[in-house]
Amino acid sequence: MHSIQELHPRTKRRESAETGLSPLALVAELAVFAARCSEPADLLEGAARALHGALPHLRILVLESTNPAAAGDGAAGTGWGDVPATTLAEALASLLQPFAGRFRRRIRGVAPGGCELIELDCAAVAAFNAAVAVVPGARAIEAATLVKRAGRGSRGDVGPAVLLASSDRPPPLAEEHRHALSSVLAILDTVLASIRSRREAARSLQQIRRAKQEWEGTIDALPQIVCVLDRRRQISRANRAIETWGLGTVTSAPFGDLHALLHPHCTESACDLEHRLGTSLDGLRGEPVQQFEHDDPVLERVIRVKLGTVDPRSRSISQGDKAHFFAVIEDITREKAARRKVVRATQELQRMLEHRSLALTETNEHLRDAASELADTRMALEETRRRHRLVLENTIAGLLMVKRGRVVYCNYRFEELLGYNRGELSGVPVEQLFTPDCCAAQSSAHAGQINHARPERVCRAVRADGSTLWVRRANVDFFTEGEAVQFTTVINVTDQILAEQALHASRRELQQLSRQLLSGQEDERKRIAGDLHDGIGQSLCAVKLMLRNTKTGSAVQSGEWLAGQLDACVEKTQEMIDEVRRLSMALRPAILDSGGLLLALERLCRDQKIASPWLKIHLLADVDERDIAEPLKIHLFRIAQEAMNNTVKHADAKNLWIRLKHDDQTTTLVVRDDGEGCASSVLSGPARGLGLSSMKQRAELHDGELSVASEPGRGMRIAAVWTRPLTQDSRQPAVTVDHPVQQTQQGLR
Repeated sequence: MHSIQELHPRTKRRESAETGLSPLALVAELAVFAARCSEPADLLEGAARALHGALPHLRILVLESTNPAAAGDGAAGTGWGDVPATTLAEALASLLQPFAGRFRRRIRGVAPGGCELIELDCAAVAAFNAAVAVVPGARAIEAATLVKRAGRGSRGDVGPAVLLASSDRPPPLAEEHRHALSSVLAILDTVLASIRSRREAARSLQQIRRAKQEWEGTIDALPQIVCVLDRRRQISRANRAIETWGLGTVTSAPFGDLHALLHPHCTESACDLEHRLGTSLDGLRGEPVQQFEHDDPVLERVIRVKLGTVDPRSRSISQGDKAHFFAVIEDITREKAARRKVVRATQELQRMLEHRSLALTETNEHLRDAASELADTRMALEETRRRHRLVLENTIAGLLMVKRGRVVYCNYRFEELLGYNRGELSGVPVEQLFTPDCCAAQSSAHAGQINHARPERVCRAVRADGSTLWVRRANVDFFTEGEAVQFTTVINVTDQILAEQALHASRRELQQLSRQLLSGQEDERKRIAGDLHDGIGQSLCAVKLMLRNTKTGSAVQSGEWLAGQLDACVEKTQEMIDEVRRLSMALRPAILDSGGLLLALERLCRDQKIASPWLKIHLLADVDERDIAEPLKIHLFRIAQEAMNNTVKHADAKNLWIRLKHDDQTTTLVVRDDGEGCASSVLSGPARGLGLSSMKQRAELHDGELSVASEPGRGMRIAAVWTRPLTQDSRQPAVTVDHPVQQTQQGLR
């Protein structure tokens, strides 16, 4: 290194008594040293010595980086005694953490050249001394200043820096020293970056060389011939397999074509291998890979040639023929021989199999028949099992198995009957499922004894919600595995019991109705006989006497007297005709057959208005005569007639409404009044009259329904509804029963 006097002879006058070198000499000396330095540690140590020469009264610590994570990786120092620079750098790194910012204060302004000066405060100096004091012989410092490059690096404080420390409070740095420090840091930053880049480039080049060597070693170890062809289809690289094949050396293969490598002494003008190689290389323009097999007589081998482009993403080589190719030649002679052996063995095996198959055909037929029968048997068995399970689970009867007084099995039907979910009855005591009178009749089998099915008994079972239902129960007791088991069959007969009860009630009602019917018939016959005797009979007697008197007095009386007698006979005869018409109307209205239902209802309403002038009758018929079947008309008329008679005799009503309507589905007759009405218990009780029963019977005769609604003081409403009633096109009309007794005037209440 040149001396300061040799480099700058004029700087000697500016040296002070405290500095060994001028700042300019410091920078020049470091620059010359850095030009020859190749190691970061040597560069940092040279910078530390140079700075100490300029500032001998200070302790110098040069850092490669101020990044706290890497501050101790590279550092050099002078004036610290035996304290290692790495220890000093690590102690300083703790002060560079983000949370340690309160331990330092920034000097105002930035030094020339972008150099930043940070003066450590007392707390930071104390923390630094505490970290360094662990080293023997370390001396404490009084003040310290960190000089670093401002704003360098990807994350801030990562560039080189210099720590200036002293045992006492040093004077402030002169401007020229600040410039010198800034220049030193710039030299360090530039040289360190250059060293790092050279090292990175050397490391990358070394990795590339190592990968190339490993790849070439791998390719050379392959038994196949691997060649790389340039865009002129000449070999640029070949592996050592060509030496194994006896086709030359690795150094002699380049700059030749693939055909010359495989056929070095070929003189044929139409070589099949050359033609196929050229065709395959031309085919690479459309396909990235071409492959073929060739039985080569020159090589005395069967080879497989695979050609393709080096870049698999290049689907064609039409763009200036800039692509390179690869060729893989594989010896498949043994593979071909093995294939031929396999083919021959396969053919021989096929012949053996044909002979064996002929011998086994009959056996296979027998086995097939036996297997078919076995499969059919198994299918039948599985079907039987499935049906058995289905029968047990879905039978109409509930099945129950009881062991030690508790349920061990029950099917789905039994759980459904009692309203339990699946599995809830497992382990439930059987006494909980039946009423006490039914449980008292139970008994268990004795050991070694089997009891046959007992006679069925009807009892009540208890449902999950506490309600009961009637069931028919039959038990079978048997003994198995040392325990008595009872198998119970339960059938829900609630509907049957209720039907029987309803049947008994219906029979009683029918008997009562029959008695009322016979009584009504006798009363009606008595009334008709009285009407005939008192009305028509007396009138006939009167006409007879009149005719006798006329015969006796015809000889002596004048013509006027005779005409008067005949007029009286005619009048009496007309009265008899009206009486007969009235009786006929009571038995069956003739107008229903001649004029239809609507006319008959209008006639009925008109006659009733005459007989009961205080009652206003409102008739509304929203039907067409053709929409109602003939068998149904008489029942509609009789129900309306009976309801009208009931209103006149018992309701004390002022208005009566009769509504008849028909649509595609129903025919409805509604008779309503505003009379006194009655309680619903009277309508459903045994005291109801024959009229209501006859109306209900007429409605149900053609699958209709009669409903009666009444409340005291709010009148009565009688509605007869036939859903999908008979029409005029019905081929089998129901039998119409129209007895005179059904027109009796007995009341409904």
